[in-house]
Amino acid sequence: MIRLILWLLSIFLYTNLLFSEEEKNTEIPSYKEIRNSYRPSDGVILDHHGRILQTIRWNVRERKLSWTEEGEIPRNFSTRLIFTRSTKRFFEHSGVDRIAI
Repeated sequence: MIRLILWLLSIFLYTNLLFSEEEKNTEIPSYKEIRNSYRPSDGVILDHHGRILQTIRWNVRERKLSWTEEGEIPRNFSTRLIFTRSTKRFFEHSGVDRIAI
């Protein structure tokens, strides 16, 4: 029984170390890089006067709406969304809530 506990503990510590090293080596892209690489799944065809003729779905595998700037989303809405869809400790961890796992 003690061997099993030690074995499970060693696996837990190894995976924890593995994930922590992976987090250190991962470079987080800047907001500008993410914003510039974002492409919505719908496109618009315009006539020579700039009026919309038709919208076309460029990417049928996923649905991505147009970019919404952070200032356009009310702060209380985004906070409430985080707390209803995520953990209560969302702002306390770096992306993976190890306590919840």
